[in-house]
Amino acid sequence: MEEENLVEGRRFHLTLVEARDLEHVRCFEFLKMKVYAKVSISDNPCQVMRTPTNRNGGENPTFTHHMTFPILEESLQSRRTRLHIELHSEGSAWTGGSKYIGEANVWISELFDAENEHGGSEIKIVQVRKGAKSSRGELEFSCWFGVKGTFPSSAMYPTKETPGRHSRLAEKAVEGEAEGRPKRQRVRPIEPALPSSLILFSVSFGLSISVPFGV
Repeated sequence: MEEENLVEGRRFHLTLVEARDLEHVRCFEFLKMKVYAKVSISDNPCQVMRTPTNRNGGENPTFTHHMTFPILEESLQSRRTRLHIELHSEGSAWTGGSKYIGEANVWISELFDAENEHGGSEIKIVQVRKGAKSSRGELEFSCWFGVKGTFPSSAMYPTKETPGRHSRLAEKAVEGEAEGRPKRQRVRPIEPALPSSLILFSVSFGLSISVPFGV
């Protein structure tokens, strides 16, 4: 039997706390949004985790939901691996399917560097975006990294979702009970890339203007 390769990595612990002031995306204003989040790491997009649906919060849902992802050690040192969080409003039989609200993307390396600087877990705040456009609202989460270890390669690239759980640690952070930890830290979302196709043209004044294709 062939021996499985071993790789260096860590466990990335993430707790989605809440979202605030989200854009209402249902077809009628009187319909309350039932919001859930889908989370993935760009190194392994096949592993997507989902929070339970918050049916009462509307534009201000609370999750307090814990997830764990495997992270390769090399991903902590380069800007190629990102945390991807999508927010959706659950649909129904008569209102249609789920509606996309927006998303947040943060470099894993920035989260790791911030943990080394401040130590432990803390609440992060990131703006919610909708594609290249800014959307309403912001998302709060806490995260921390486990100790460095050696794992079978199959463990670092699972294809099944690991069930999340309600996290009392996140509740403590929200309440300010996590001793010695900063209560809030705003993090910068990944800016969307500019369109690759540009039309260049000159005007009578001799100026060169770049216009995104399709705008």
